[in-house]
Amino acid sequence: MVQDIKTGNNNFLLVGCNINAVPYRYGILKYDDLPYEIKDPFSFIGGSPTYGSISTAGIRSQLKIKLVPENSAEMGTAFNYYDKVSIMSLDGLISPVSFYPSPTASTFPMTSYTRSECPQCNGAGTITKQWINPNIASYPAKIAAVTVSCPYCVVDAVKTEEKKRTVSIGQEIEPPYIITDDPDNQTNTSNTVQTEQSSLVNKFTLNPVVMKDGEFSNPDGRQGSDTSAHCIDVVGAGLSAPDEGRSIRSIISKDDRNFTSEYNQRFMGLRGPLMLHSWGYDIYGYPVPNKSGEFLLNGANQVVTDNNGHRVYATQKKDSSYQSGWAPPVPEHKFRKGWAQLAHDWPVGPIDLRWDPHAGVWTMGSSYKNVWITIETDLTGKDVSVRGAIYQEGPKTLPAGKRKVVYVKDTVGIIVAPRKATLYCKYMAANGFYQPLYGTPLITTGTIQSDTSADIDTKYSLDDASGSYTASFSNPLSLDTVAGKKALFTYINGSWTVSSIKDQ
Repeated sequence: MVQDIKTGNNNFLLVGCNINAVPYRYGILKYDDLPYEIKDPFSFIGGSPTYGSISTAGIRSQLKIKLVPENSAEMGTAFNYYDKVSIMSLDGLISPVSFYPSPTASTFPMTSYTRSECPQCNGAGTITKQWINPNIASYPAKIAAVTVSCPYCVVDAVKTEEKKRTVSIGQEIEPPYIITDDPDNQTNTSNTVQTEQSSLVNKFTLNPVVMKDGEFSNPDGRQGSDTSAHCIDVVGAGLSAPDEGRSIRSIISKDDRNFTSEYNQRFMGLRGPLMLHSWGYDIYGYPVPNKSGEFLLNGANQVVTDNNGHRVYATQKKDSSYQSGWAPPVPEHKFRKGWAQLAHDWPVGPIDLRWDPHAGVWTMGSSYKNVWITIETDLTGKDVSVRGAIYQEGPKTLPAGKRKVVYVKDTVGIIVAPRKATLYCKYMAANGFYQPLYGTPLITTGTIQSDTSADIDTKYSLDDASGSYTASFSNPLSLDTVAGKKALFTYINGSWTVSSIKDQ
């Protein structure tokens, strides 16, 4: 928010609205000559204008916006068309930030001071301050000075650890599954597909103008005693300007319209696609602009050229296998010299955000992580679909008896496995199945029941290592199969094969 810091007066507000301009293709020169459907586009939602000579593709929109002092006569004029404009104080779009904390929280810090270098406590870890009674009724009654832990710094070891952290590149999320307690082979598509994400993230819960009630109040994310409200100084709301003597400002207003969703909140947003001109890091973690963009100099500080007369870059190495006599440049984990000052070397491009229509938010792309799945029936070959459950790593978070059910299909034909086997799988969004990539070792013990059947122990399973089931087996070695004897079985070519039988 821009204001006179000494007096606290003359707050500047952003006041603006979208104005439908005249069509630029059809010769209409005045706004008054436009059809009603063009002046009020909400009147033909779901259809199109009935005027054959007018095309919405030929309609330009204009943003008319002003930076208006709050206590000026111009602001009073804005109130004359109050219901047609969005109004917001600049603190709704811009926040004052700093490297380290500033006294009285006048800026918002990126990090705390390192204790040994803290200018507030001088390394002591404590400061002396006058404590103010938080009871508004007794404010500003002050209590005697007290010694408290320094809020401006952290111990050196904590800061050292903080500086070692790095961003998570290509964050993976858990793919879809069904939570059920149905018996095997009885789950159908009517079961709800869900994940364990407990917090809803969508256009309502991420709305920056937080409301105390209504659909933008985010009741799921707030504590029961928190009525919730935003801290933006001014937001336009309602269809009429505040009554005389009442302020539009949220903090001092006697009118609670700024916190009640009964009124339409009208504020400012950034227009996309957002274009960015910046230095930074590429998707592989290399600095940009990179040292590899510098030219290689010889002993006389002249740029080296290759066999074709092209200039050689700093990270190129001589290699006779290339026609130029030099291998291609490779990036290094170093910036180009003077990278933060040479703005002409910074790349320019739009910020790539992806629209999630389900949640109604712009977000970054993500990928599904691979998971272990214990299958419930035999996976016998290519394109065979079997059901399974995602192996629950770590603490059990599902109710007793519940499991995450999915469907596995090997479209490549490289994995065969018996029921209860645990396979490492990748979710294939194109067909909704999980492609097995790798399986646990499929060797186990069992008890012979007949010449062709045995009780197979599921020791190979991560989910049911103490169970067993009856299955057919092959006996290519013609071993002496006697009922009741223990045997060793290997899963080969889609079926169990007896490989050894205990004599006694």
